[in-house]
Amino acid sequence: MPPESPDHFAHSSQLIRSRKADIFVWWPSTPVAEMMACINSSLTGPVTAETLLRWVNMVAALGGPSVMEVRRASVQRVAVLQYYPWPSDAVPPPSVLTPGDYGCYYTAESYLARGRPLNPSYGKIGKTLADMKREFESEVSEYPSGGAKEALERYKIPQSFREKVSNRDGRRCVFTGPVSIEAKGGPDVFWIFPPGIYRYTSTQGANQYIYETKEFQVPENLMTMRPDIYELWHSNAFCVDVDDGFRINIFDEKAKGVGLPPNLNSIPTGEESNLFFREHLKATLVAHFMGGDVTWDYDSRAVDRLVEELGLDARSGPEDGQTIDFLDERLQSGIGRAILEHYLSRQLEPSSAHQRLDEHEASVDGHLEGSYDDDDVEGYCSDERD
Repeated sequence: MPPESPDHFAHSSQLIRSRKADIFVWWPSTPVAEMMACINSSLTGPVTAETLLRWVNMVAALGGPSVMEVRRASVQRVAVLQYYPWPSDAVPPPSVLTPGDYGCYYTAESYLARGRPLNPSYGKIGKTLADMKREFESEVSEYPSGGAKEALERYKIPQSFREKVSNRDGRRCVFTGPVSIEAKGGPDVFWIFPPGIYRYTSTQGANQYIYETKEFQVPENLMTMRPDIYELWHSNAFCVDVDDGFRINIFDEKAKGVGLPPNLNSIPTGEESNLFFREHLKATLVAHFMGGDVTWDYDSRAVDRLVEELGLDARSGPEDGQTIDFLDERLQSGIGRAILEHYLSRQLEPSSAHQRLDEHEASVDGHLEGSYDDDDVEGYCSDERD
């Protein structure tokens, strides 16, 4: 369960609940702060502050450890569905993160990302490689000559590659070795990262991809696995972090208890395979690490209408003669309670608290003047993302 927080609703998104996340990572450097990642620490295992920054930078290209630091954060509600992570103590790079809220903060004011923390094309958050393959298979049945057909064709492995890699790996699963291989159906050769899907999953900044697909159609992008282990690999249930001693990170309960070692000891081709492991890690982070902000579950315009209908605008309050019906069933929902709590808190907060939030908003607006227009901010608060 998520730890106690001043505002449970910030930790109530569908993605957080599905992951049973207890570590929440915020991005504070844009007009509207966003929870950009969340994980279940008991499942994934120890994650250091240094690893967190590296993972975030792999996906979002925000600057990384050289210009950023991880700090514990105290999350405060700014408005309905809007929060700000006030920074607290810095976490030393080698320290393991414990459950709670954290923010990735720039150490130099002169360095400030003027883009959103996540690629606007991130309809892929929560989607695994296996999910995308199934979507391609469905698309091919309707549009046989489209790009999906080419992507699926590139799943095929040349027989010469298959024989070479099988011999190279000693015909054993690189993860579990020879234990119970026959009982699991015998080992086979599979892609580390499917060549045909690469261009649909690369996530560096706003770039769709930076390599040619043919660069992935090589024996170094293959390894021998048990079929059941490959299914877990292809669904991004676990991954290999080559920059952390080839550590195996588990992101799905299905990958527990199947005999995976702490680290990949039998490295297929050394550094020649690193590119492909990193791309698989990035896809895994998109599927099981990035995302989690509660705004993704709601349409901001619908929420604004509800606030108006309920007469619970925190700045203006009810219209003359309008009273709050605390028995209104709309106030019994999660979003209804969040609206009411924000309204009541703004009425009870001392003026100093209002001033602090207003100063923050002015500070961020000043840093980012000219970087956003009203439509940008409106869309940023909405769940209507492509």
